[in-house]
Amino acid sequence: MDFREADRRYAEIKEHHEAGELTQEEFDDQVKHLMVQDEEGRWWAKSRTTGDWHFHDGTAWIKDTPPGYQAPKQAAAEDQPEILQSENLEDQKLVTRVSWFVIAIVAIVFVLIIVFYSPT
Repeated sequence: MDFREADRRYAEIKEHHEAGELTQEEFDDQVKHLMVQDEEGRWWAKSRTTGDWHFHDGTAWIKDTPPGYQAPKQAAAEDQPEILQSENLEDQKLVTRVSWFVIAIVAIVFVLIIVFYSPT
């Protein structure tokens, strides 16, 4: 197993755990099996809580980035344009409606002031 495969498996395991399909004990046990050995012979493991990579220096686990590692791509905003644009469009429509409503109220109040307080 390489780092990319371990990342993929970690994401799957985490998703199952968050969905309640795995107990904490089952999650921890499956994460233990995601260890990867690099070309220098160091063992790397994913943190159960954060998913960060750590290597064992012989006495302790040290948080670091594996050699030659490229993190998996996160879903960019442009990967979900319909949802984001739809929400933004609805927000813009609401702001426009509220703005026109406020303008109409101000205009009515202005007209009423002129009508009732104009010198005749």
